[in-house]
Amino acid sequence: MYSTRGLQVYHPRLEQTAYQTTIVACKGDHLFATLTLGLDSPEGLMADTLYGPEIAAVRARGGKVCEVTRMAIDPTHSSHDVMADLFQIVYILARRIHQMTDLFIEVNPRHALFYRRKLGLEQIGDQKICRRVQAPAVLLHQRLAHISEQIIRYGGLKLPCNRTFYSFFMAPWEE
Repeated sequence: MYSTRGLQVYHPRLEQTAYQTTIVACKGDHLFATLTLGLDSPEGLMADTLYGPEIAAVRARGGKVCEVTRMAIDPTHSSHDVMADLFQIVYILARRIHQMTDLFIEVNPRHALFYRRKLGLEQIGDQKICRRVQAPAVLLHQRLAHISEQIIRYGGLKLPCNRTFYSFFMAPWEE
């Protein structure tokens, strides 16, 4: 998916580590979506490369940080349900399994509005060029406690997608 958009697809830092979990969605043998959860490590997050001071400020206040990277969905299989399922798995791993407190994601600025409106992420980093993919990026952030509140409030309601993306998540008791 990255290469079809003219983005660089290999960088040594992108190799899988013990601090990363990659989630894949498949239909039969066809892989159509991926998303990686990166936990903080001695080397930091991948987003530290561009946004070290912003992430360090969260760590300094006691935050346990993680990030979403390498998200790609084949447009022929793209849906709100698929994206919600991927993000809910990330939430469960980050918050419930690893007790992370803060989630970051670097996105192309043209995608930032979606994440801000639909998932309540806040932009905390100015636009910079991400050398891993040779494209512009901004840093988005949200406390996982806030995401928990949104899932409790909206999970399972299947509201029109123009309201909140959290309504496409499963209700907490279904997790």
